[in-house]
Amino acid sequence: MQIAGGILRMALATLIAGLAHPAAADAVGSGIVIGTHGEILTNAHVVERCAKISVHLSPGISEAAALVARDQGNDLAVIRINSSPPAIAAFREGRPIRPGDAVVALGYPLSGLLASSVNLSVGNVSALAGLSDDQRFFQISAPVQPGSSGGPLLDASGHLVGIVTAKLNAAQVARMTGDIPQNVNFAIKAEVVRAFLDSKGISYRAAKSDQEMAAADIGDMARPFTAHIRCHRSNAVSAGATSPSQASPAPAVPPTPPAPPRQESTGAQELFRRGEAAFAAMKLSDALRSFRQAAEEGHSDAMNKVGIMYAMGQGVEADAATAMGWFRQAAEKGNIYAMGNIGELYAKGDGVAKDCDAAREWLTKAAAGGLASAQQYLHSGFEGLCRW
Repeated sequence: MQIAGGILRMALATLIAGLAHPAAADAVGSGIVIGTHGEILTNAHVVERCAKISVHLSPGISEAAALVARDQGNDLAVIRINSSPPAIAAFREGRPIRPGDAVVALGYPLSGLLASSVNLSVGNVSALAGLSDDQRFFQISAPVQPGSSGGPLLDASGHLVGIVTAKLNAAQVARMTGDIPQNVNFAIKAEVVRAFLDSKGISYRAAKSDQEMAAADIGDMARPFTAHIRCHRSNAVSAGATSPSQASPAPAVPPTPPAPPRQESTGAQELFRRGEAAFAAMKLSDALRSFRQAAEEGHSDAMNKVGIMYAMGQGVEADAATAMGWFRQAAEKGNIYAMGNIGELYAKGDGVAKDCDAAREWLTKAAAGGLASAQQYLHSGFEGLCRW
């Protein structure tokens, strides 16, 4: 019996949002500590429309977190806390994962109903693709529930191979087929996650997987870097609310800052380093100031960073059109990260009219320059990205 791919994708989409525990006032999900500066990886839908984000890494201790980067097309996001994390996950290096390989999933499912501690489940990789043969995903048999979103999927060495994202809507599929699917769950592959982190300039660790550990030992190792995330939603931040960039139409022509000099100076490099340090310390206004100064001296990475901060509303009101202007300046200087960001904005219709042909053109340029995230989009995820 064949089922239309669009119907299956709809069944999945229903639960992509549902895996973050639905609550009237807030939503709950899981996350993975990946950076020494407190960076935590999760799903974009876990931290959608949050007035405030809080993170629990230790029992009874809650920390505020800020959104650092987001890719809605691949349902990925990074948030950051100010304290030093107790442990950091490492991505798997070595031979590729295979169907049948054992995996361990951790997270905080059904928060408030099940145990408040990290839950662990064990399963296998069922397939190397998701619904409609989507190469961005693994299909896994490890049980997951609402609240598991954003949690780590680990191999037998305790290294990160994916991020738990969704499960098939068994009730909906049963209504369509007359059969109840069992243990059909999905995780975003580590290579997609790493491409996203690379495109945003976020550092992470990797280690060779050369040992087999018991699931209990993997759990002991992973609990300190598995985060409980709560997205607090005020009345002002509701499903119908719009972001500043959505509240009014974008200008027909993206505003372009003054053209910078062609040469990158030593002073520009120092300003860029100051901006990076300020950003890591969550001093976003200082970071934006330093990045702008470096950009005005011709530093293309700084131009790209300013664009990202405008796109994300970090230290400034979100403005996708202004972000596009900065990305274009950086791209004119050959910055492949900016090229990739332009492609993403065209694909999403942010700050510019949605144009999948233009998106493909810019992503192709970025991919030709060696940008892994653009190569990944074009290889397996472009059509899904452009639908967003």
